[in-house]
Amino acid sequence: MFINITYNVPAMNRVKRLLGTKYPVIQGPMMSITLGDFAAEVSKSGALGVIASAGLTPQKLREEIEKVKSVGKPFAVNIPIYQSESDRNLEVALDTGVEIIYTSAGV
Repeated sequence: MFINITYNVPAMNRVKRLLGTKYPVIQGPMMSITLGDFAAEVSKSGALGVIASAGLTPQKLREEIEKVKSVGKPFAVNIPIYQSESDRNLEVALDTGVEIIYTSAGV
């Protein structure tokens, strides 16, 4: 059985350029699972590693960000806006120079 899948190559190349990654892949954030070490491995593999900030204190988020920054590859931080710490975690991400931040879990 042959399945023909057509990819939009120009769009994938644009995603790679925007993210600065080898592949047009963004790792999904998972609370308590995709922390610094996980995101660092994803980023080292050529995709965009993502730290899930849900449930993290600002200090813990800062520690996780430093783990990924040491790899020297693009990564992101996900800020779920329903969390009580979201404002402070956003400030930490900005203060530490995170270049890709996206929100989730909100209206």
